[in-house]
Amino acid sequence: MAQPVMYPGQAPPGQAGYPPPGQQVMYPGQQVYSGPPPVQGQMMPPGQAMMHPGQAMMAPQPMAMMPPNIGGAGDILLGLERVFIVQKVNMIEAVTGGLYEQKNTYYIQDSNGKHLMFVKEKSTQICRQCCAPDHPLELNFYPSVQGMEQYPTSNVPPVMSALKQGCCDKCTGCFACTPSCVDEMQVYEGGAQLEHDLERTCLGFNEFTCCCMDSSPCFFNFPKAANPFTSILEPLGGGGCQSGLSVMSRAINKETDFIWDRPADSIAYVRGPCVFGGCSEYCVDAHFNVESERYPGAAIYKKAPDELKDYARTMFTDSDVYEVVFTPQMNAKDRASLIASALMVDYKFFEDFVPGCMPCPKGCEVESTPKGVKIHITLFKCSVYGCLCPCKVTIPLENDSNN
Repeated sequence: MAQPVMYPGQAPPGQAGYPPPGQQVMYPGQQVYSGPPPVQGQMMPPGQAMMHPGQAMMAPQPMAMMPPNIGGAGDILLGLERVFIVQKVNMIEAVTGGLYEQKNTYYIQDSNGKHLMFVKEKSTQICRQCCAPDHPLELNFYPSVQGMEQYPTSNVPPVMSALKQGCCDKCTGCFACTPSCVDEMQVYEGGAQLEHDLERTCLGFNEFTCCCMDSSPCFFNFPKAANPFTSILEPLGGGGCQSGLSVMSRAINKETDFIWDRPADSIAYVRGPCVFGGCSEYCVDAHFNVESERYPGAAIYKKAPDELKDYARTMFTDSDVYEVVFTPQMNAKDRASLIASALMVDYKFFEDFVPGCMPCPKGCEVESTPKGVKIHITLFKCSVYGCLCPCKVTIPLENDSNN
């Protein structure tokens, strides 16, 4: 019996993983020729395969949508003078006055508004509702393609991940007097995840459940098998009366890095202003100067609104806009580190939106009293050794009991 002719790369008929006899393998970009049979010696059109008599047509297979030439997060930022980080408005969070905390999403754009990357927060619902903005979280950076605002994250792996510990791992948001009270973030290439720590317990529990929400571990650790290319650490004392964050091109050393000053090998120090937040957000930019010998002149700005829609977003949501200024000598990892530092600034200083039973403008709180109400207006905030201290004025609107 005559054996069928085997072509290079063709498997015997019926072998697992190969098409059945009479069916041809179609390669990406190849089309099926459906015209009249070609005569002998005639060339087929480019990219088309000839169908033999009795041969079945293979249905086109869906291909994964992968953007071309994706490098790391810093590679996407090369050659840019500045970028803008725009936080997405969460409508449920805005309508509830901040009572329901949602995961943050950020869009990274160039000066022309073209989307370069978007950042999605990953966190457990219990930690987010109970501890935000001091909750543990993962920030995954995904590339945007052809100016698209979003891209299917199931098909595109993250180019960078930033991990931050929180409650119960740390008691942040108060005076930064011990290593357990300072904020820290580690940044990794590609995807990285916090690891659940079930050995540590809080009041005898290593995980907790609330209402209908999924259970969440109490403690998280940075991944042991991955090495970060950047670490962002708040110094002991929080920088005094000017907030500060040390940026290092290595992992955090818990034995030597928790000091009252920046580590000696830090590549940059992000120094914040004395006054920021509150009602000052409506008027002036908050300037976070990047002190570095490697790239002097870099900076992070928390932008004040300049249009009516921006004022509305600033008044009723915690959605913010940041401008990150690069310098020409900054390499890819330096640029990625500065982007992560800007997000660290957002979570540490500008995400403490006070929830209320009714939507109130940012910087304004309404307190009910037996005689009426009191309106508390936060003019600005000061960072005092790591603790955010508001400067407020109170306007009483109470009925006179003598009338």
